Amino acid sequence: MRPSAALSWLQHQWRQYRAGAIDQRIVGAGLTLATLSLLAKAVGLAREVVAAALFGTGDAIDAYVIATLVPVSLTGILCGAFQFAFIPAYRRALDRSGEAAAERLLAGASAVAFSLLVLATLAMVATAPFYLPWLTSGFDGPKRLLTESLLRWMAPYVVINGVGYIWAGVLVARRSFALTALVPATTPVVMTVLLLAEGRELGVLALVLGALAGMVIEAVLLGAGLRRQGVGLVPRWSAVGPELAAVGREYAVMLAASLLMGGSLLIDQAMAASLDAGSVASIGYASKLVAAVLHLATLALGSAAAPYYAGLADEAGAALIHRVRRHLLWVVAAAMPVTLVLILLSEPAARLMFERGAFTAESTSQVAAVQAAYFAQLPAFAATVLLVRLAASLSLARLILAMAALNLALKLALNYWLMQKLGAVGIAAATLPATAICAGFLYGCMRRTERPDAAPEIA
Repeated sequence: MRPSAALSWLQHQWRQYRAGAIDQRIVGAGLTLATLSLLAKAVGLAREVVAAALFGTGDAIDAYVIATLVPVSLTGILCGAFQFAFIPAYRRALDRSGEAAAERLLAGASAVAFSLLVLATLAMVATAPFYLPWLTSGFDGPKRLLTESLLRWMAPYVVINGVGYIWAGVLVARRSFALTALVPATTPVVMTVLLLAEGRELGVLALVLGALAGMVIEAVLLGAGLRRQGVGLVPRWSAVGPELAAVGREYAVMLAASLLMGGSLLIDQAMAASLDAGSVASIGYASKLVAAVLHLATLALGSAAAPYYAGLADEAGAALIHRVRRHLLWVVAAAMPVTLVLILLSEPAARLMFERGAFTAESTSQVAAVQAAYFAQLPAFAATVLLVRLAASLSLARLILAMAALNLALKLALNYWLMQKLGAVGIAAATLPATAICAGFLYGCMRRTERPDAAPEIA
């Protein structure tokens, strides 16, 4: 068989597999997202290597981490909630009423979402004098001034990244996963190039400018992908109507939940700022590889499952719960050995990625310990992601809000207790018990939603 014929056969088999039963389609989409995201995350890690060599765990990188924490968290909170509320509604509108109804829903939702992003940016800048002193409680004067300056530079990030976030969610709802997974590689590439070219001249400002430029390019690429599918991108207040009411109610609850969940990283960084110098940077560096692994192992599957769960929720709620239970077993069983390997390789990975230039062997040991403690949460986090996706598909936003409140309370208490004993490592270690308890809470509540006459599973 010729190579071209063999390649065509493999492509045909892959398409057949992905078009099969729902479980196969979810797995196929998840593999697509995970594989392409791996490439994007590899580029992101290259950026971290360059940044570590230039700045180590010094004051400049501490200031950058805190300055970017607020806009990045704010965007994730606002737009993450939008995706959870909007993807199921958009998918149902597309399946039931067609393209016109789905586009009208997107136009109205976009008008509201973009206005909210602008208002959030203005509020972030205006209230900075009130929250920055708390976030930088352990910083000296010059370090605090640098943080304030970098935050002002980062202000446009909320709107620019928010637009890309929304358009990526629409692509996921339309089950177009490849572009969504590849585009995030753009910003790390731009940041790395700018660091190599102007890093010594601009300092950490090169990271900020690279992030802004990269996000603009990402938004353009995502918008072009939607336009190729014939999707209109212009927000229209005239499209805001009764059909948005249900989305708005879900969004309000999911926004409150996202505020609480997004507060976890904020709490980690803020509490680390009260510890020894370099603690904030250690958590920042450690969270990079952890975030990449969590995204590949669980968020890819969650994004792949979301539009399928939404399509099945109305017709087979009980069967959907049975299906997710099976998915939970698969994901947790796969995550446990991976977690063990990641913990064992934490220090060699940190040494390979970061130990050069201003990043010393002592810094490597500290980052590796924090990183290993964060990795331990992987199985519980995987279960939580799927359960949250199920709850969103079943319009159980209030259950997600209750879980988020529980997680925040647990993080505050466990962080405070463990940081007294283990420092920054204790803050990372607190994530495992908090996440496991939240996964158990969601699962217990999901079991209570099953009916005695639960429908059989769908193949």
